[in-house]
Amino acid sequence: MKTTTITRKLFSLVLVLCMVLSYIIVPANAEETDTFNYVSLGASNTNGYGMRGYITEEELALLLSGQVNKNDVNVYGYERTPEGAYPDLIRDHYAEIYDNVTVNQLGISSMRVEELRILLDDSYMGDDYSSWRFTGSDGWFKSAEPGGIDALRTAYKEKITNADLVTVDIGWNNFGVYVCNQLVDYLSNGRYKWTADINTIFETDAEDQAAQQAKAIIGSYIKNYVGEGEMASALEDIFAYSILGYIHNFDIVMEKIYELNPDAEVVVLGIQNLMYGVNVDINGTKLPLGDIFGNFVNMANYYASSCSPYQTKYKYVKAGTNEHVNIFLDSMKNYDGDAKNLDQNVKDCFDYYDDSLFIQTRVDYMAVELVNSEYGKYLPMLGYDSAQAFVADGKQGKLGSFLGKNLQEAFDEVYWPALNAAYDTLAVLVKEIANYDTVDANGLLSGTINIGSVQDTLKKALEAEVQENALAAADKKQYTVDLEKVLPDSNTKIVAAMYVRYYMGNSFFAHPDATGHSEIKNAVIDVIDNPENEKGQALADYLIVSVKQIHKLLCGATGHSYNSEITAPECEEQGYTTYTCSECGDTYVDDYVDALGHTEAIDEAVAPDCENTGLTEGKHCSVCDKVLVAQEVVDALGHTEDIDKGYDATYKNDGPTDGAHCSVCDKVLVPQEIIPVLMKLGDVDGDGEVTIMDATLVQRHVAKRSAIAENKLVCADADKDSTIEIMDATMIQRFVAQLIPTL
Repeated sequence: MKTTTITRKLFSLVLVLCMVLSYIIVPANAEETDTFNYVSLGASNTNGYGMRGYITEEELALLLSGQVNKNDVNVYGYERTPEGAYPDLIRDHYAEIYDNVTVNQLGISSMRVEELRILLDDSYMGDDYSSWRFTGSDGWFKSAEPGGIDALRTAYKEKITNADLVTVDIGWNNFGVYVCNQLVDYLSNGRYKWTADINTIFETDAEDQAAQQAKAIIGSYIKNYVGEGEMASALEDIFAYSILGYIHNFDIVMEKIYELNPDAEVVVLGIQNLMYGVNVDINGTKLPLGDIFGNFVNMANYYASSCSPYQTKYKYVKAGTNEHVNIFLDSMKNYDGDAKNLDQNVKDCFDYYDDSLFIQTRVDYMAVELVNSEYGKYLPMLGYDSAQAFVADGKQGKLGSFLGKNLQEAFDEVYWPALNAAYDTLAVLVKEIANYDTVDANGLLSGTINIGSVQDTLKKALEAEVQENALAAADKKQYTVDLEKVLPDSNTKIVAAMYVRYYMGNSFFAHPDATGHSEIKNAVIDVIDNPENEKGQALADYLIVSVKQIHKLLCGATGHSYNSEITAPECEEQGYTTYTCSECGDTYVDDYVDALGHTEAIDEAVAPDCENTGLTEGKHCSVCDKVLVAQEVVDALGHTEDIDKGYDATYKNDGPTDGAHCSVCDKVLVPQEIIPVLMKLGDVDGDGEVTIMDATLVQRHVAKRSAIAENKLVCADADKDSTIEIMDATMIQRFVAQLIPTL
């Protein structure tokens, strides 16, 4: 069987660092009529890149037969709205509200903001990138609309003018294919493939000067990652051209849309970072390429959501995930070896590349050749005018019998094993590559890799492996996937890794089931129905370079539009007016007003007392409460002491000790203590009680039989006449006998 050549650009230079893809997310509001017109502007994500319906069977047949090339067929998505892509889902939503819903899907794969501007601005023809890919003699605009670019411009303007809803999903390709092609070409050949001169973006010297200052900001950011040197200079040139071109041309695109349709509902969709999670190893240093791309994407998103002078008119929404590449790689890491179990979106990613289908197309073409060689002369008898039509019916199970042979059964026994073997071959290869966590780019960046040569070798090896295994399976033979044939050295592994990550991963992102076209549709509808949510995801998570500062420079070059805010004067502070540019946030202060001065109020003095301090007279402002003359503390006066005399305690009464008090405030300074009576009257023996024994001791003392101790004589003097006699004993006896109450 004849060997055919696999798609022309299978592992192109673009894939070495990244692949083209853009996103669009949009919904809209329309007048309450029976008709609703929806226009979708953007790049490949709007039509679900790689989906069935992206290219027609008729166009595919012409391409495979060599009757036309890719530039002669609309293969880039213009007016293609495959089922499941978010413009199709938005149409379904509005079809429940309006009788007639029209969708004009005007997104074209790989477009940057510059190319969208070309279609809306007759005075602009883009840059040399635009000429190479879109506006040249072989450019993609040529085949989109009969009549070329002039007809295409007319179609765009007419459809936007009549739109009720316009969704704009543009910008990734400013940072994707442009940056990657430029960087690889520069590092490989020492020159840029297209211009990187930011002065070509702007019209005036003031803008050029501001752009150079903005570029310096970008350069300082880049150097934080890669340091000084050739790499930093190249990245600075390329990314400055990308982001400044995006900012400048995005505003012009929005201006043109509103000129065409001032009342249209416009939704701008944020961009995803298609390089998410990608690292490049350069001489042992891991370069976070995905983060660098991500920060510039976030700059673009922040500009569109918060800085553009048109952002108050349109609605902004950022939906979807940045992790699409990792989702695809994780899916491939789990491949179980049975191609029938591959997700259809994965199969589509294997199939599609630019202008032709890869795996399925290759097997289809093999089947067509087989039918022609073995059954060609019988096709008219079977009602077929071509082998392609026969194969198409076979894939759909529509073949019947001929001369006693079951053609469908014969077809199924050959075609499907061949197709699954082809898918399996690539799936095994991709599973191997999916495990490369970091792409080793040392050979690429050191100039030791000839990209064209490696690419050609890889294409031929993969073509042979896929075709050999497909033929073996069709012949009911065992086959193996020989990775060493396809990836013989580190150079081919680098190119293959880039292809898998940046092309297949990005194509996977543009598929509805895998990447959430329904999520995008819901976000668009929600922001239309709930406009207060429009800034929900606008600000990027890690915006490092100040897009405000960059835009401030550019806005200053093109003229500010200032709003004023008056700050009234205060007692000590001047009044002033703050002027802020509504476009870029630039601000300055002018129109000062003198301070008002203080209004004085008296703080009365406070006199001190014995214990408490006082205050001198002070002053404060009755308007702002500021202290003008502070009150000083006056010491307390202290107490004036007066003695409280105490006296002894006797045999009858308790007695207080000496004390003291203040003669001014009467505060007790030294409390008097009470001393209990020293001796008890009648208690002669000192045992604490008055008994008959005490009377007996007195009698014995009087009779001079015994003497009472001198310190007890006062206790024996019961009648208190200062003499000890028999009457004292009698009184004690009477007290003990309770004939008298007290002594």
